[in-house]
Amino acid sequence: METRIAIDARMMSSNFGIGRYIQQLTKHLEQTAPDTMEFFLFMKRDNWNEFKPQRDNFQKVLADINWYGVEEQLKMPNKIRQVDPDLVHFPHWNIPLFYQGKFVVTIHDLIMFHFPRPEATTRSRLIYWFKDKVHRYLVKKAVTKSHHIITPSNFTKEDILTTFGVDQEKISVIYQAPFEEKTETEKFKQLKQSYNLERPYVFYLGSAYPHKNLENLLQAWQQFQQQETSQLNPDKYQLILAGKKDYFYKKLVESKLYQNNSNLTYIGAVSDSELKTLYKEAELFVFPSLYEGFGLPPLEALTENTPSLVSDKASLPEVLQECANYTDTTNPDQFAKDLEKILTNKSLQKEILSNSKQLLDSYSWKQLSKDTLDVYKRALQD
Repeated sequence: METRIAIDARMMSSNFGIGRYIQQLTKHLEQTAPDTMEFFLFMKRDNWNEFKPQRDNFQKVLADINWYGVEEQLKMPNKIRQVDPDLVHFPHWNIPLFYQGKFVVTIHDLIMFHFPRPEATTRSRLIYWFKDKVHRYLVKKAVTKSHHIITPSNFTKEDILTTFGVDQEKISVIYQAPFEEKTETEKFKQLKQSYNLERPYVFYLGSAYPHKNLENLLQAWQQFQQQETSQLNPDKYQLILAGKKDYFYKKLVESKLYQNNSNLTYIGAVSDSELKTLYKEAELFVFPSLYEGFGLPPLEALTENTPSLVSDKASLPEVLQECANYTDTTNPDQFAKDLEKILTNKSLQKEILSNSKQLLDSYSWKQLSKDTLDVYKRALQD
């Protein structure tokens, strides 16, 4: 008798973290799952072509239902019941509360509990407050109602244990991995012209949300630009920021801190092929984030043999181990000094990169899919 497993894949996409997690999970589940498991992937019209099943035991089910809203809560339970699964995997915390069946959930982080973002809403603060309360309630229910929880790091696991007090045996840490799509590398000469890359550059990829700590990065960059030494001419370097334009990037670019900085360029969102080249050609990747459930960009930089200077906070030391240089990114003075230190010390860069292959080999989407299958089996037996 086949086991029926449903996966909420409505967020599957190559354009953002959770979407890519779902994309890689389903791709590798199809390679590793036994024939005795039948999979049903709920997908929307706009991401229907993101996944094309190669095996008969993988099916797509149209669930053109927006996430985070009332529609999701009212319609998803019926949609799930139509396929009568033995188990559902929700790869994010937005579970339908009225679904009473057995499920596992992936909790990537508890960012909303530590860095709320009321300034980002275009509606009233009262509406933001209400939505925030609802979302926190959903996270709590996802944690307490699920048969098992998957997290991408021990850091997130400990955060869940501290915040909700659940049994630690209920949580499995399953590490993610750099994305392995085979993408043509954009010619650097073309990128230099497109993005005005005039000189060697330090690279940042990500959002400008408050926890990403870009204000301190810009303060550190400003100080770095002013500390010319016999070993270093800081004016030689450019800082490149890449990420989807939104309220926070708009606010950052319009700030005095950005306007008064030198050798600084925000280039907006970039394609996968451009990103590979930007990682590869960078002198250094910087990641000042104060909170990450996993922290993929520095690992992606490592795949292109580019060293990183990252925050010493949250999951980053756990994930990157000895393959990064760490700094207190809440202290712009120290941050600036460490920028100078790593840019002028080639032996330090070489040391950081020396163990990168071993580290990268330890992160595998294939292993993630196998470990996730083990979680499914465990939940089904409970």
